[in-house]
Amino acid sequence: HRDLHSFPTRRSSDLNLSEDGVTIRRRLFHGIPLLRSRPCARGFHLWRKGNAGDHIMINAVLYIHGKDGNAAEADHYKELFPFCDVFGLDYKNDTPWAAGDEIREAARSLSVKYENVILVANSIGAFLSMHADIEKEIAHAYFISPIVDMESLIIDMMRRVKVTESELREKGVIKNDFGEELSWEYLCYIRNNPILWNVPTDILYGSEDVMTSIDIVTTFAEKHNGRLTVMDGGGHWFHTEAQMRFLDAWIRKTIGCRGDCL
Repeated sequence: HRDLHSFPTRRSSDLNLSEDGVTIRRRLFHGIPLLRSRPCARGFHLWRKGNAGDHIMINAVLYIHGKDGNAAEADHYKELFPFCDVFGLDYKNDTPWAAGDEIREAARSLSVKYENVILVANSIGAFLSMHADIEKEIAHAYFISPIVDMESLIIDMMRRVKVTESELREKGVIKNDFGEELSWEYLCYIRNNPILWNVPTDILYGSEDVMTSIDIVTTFAEKHNGRLTVMDGGGHWFHTEAQMRFLDAWIRKTIGCRGDCL
């Protein structure tokens, strides 16, 4: 992944409509103007021509990992988004208010230097991103196994470890046998800050996801105008060879390019 403080500067020159003598045509990717080479040897290209004749990307992907993940996972998406510079963020905090600040800073830094920022977020990374107030910065989002109802997860955990709301309110923080912390401040924040998300979003969900039910993710997709894709037999963590093939095909399909183009 790339350092979020070393972006190339966006130039103001006009879009170059040719590459090595090959005619390029405009294409829309979820409303984003793309330039696609013919033949499509490496998929979509979107760039400006710099003063030195070099091609400068004007699309960026911001990858937000899930729990126990890291920014290096962003490297997987470089081949899937060849028309973008791809960045991963190693956020240091795990609360929606603090991690949200980190994600907001990254998204806004990218939006200054790129025409469009595409968000790819995994699991709780999607949840944290939706609490980062970045709707204006994001042109399109891809959510992989997103956590979209954190309150239900917390209440379910409280029920399993037999902790009541009054107990949590009194103690503030309670550690459980699963190695997780239950926080009254966290629960109150979620209740006082419901998700507001109006970004065009594609959602990938596994039918065997134990973190989020199909009813919950379907309701979220319908409420927020998301496009839901379900992998039959897939779990919450997409990591097996079959699951990653499905994930890659899902992204390529939404982009509108055949797999052999990439």
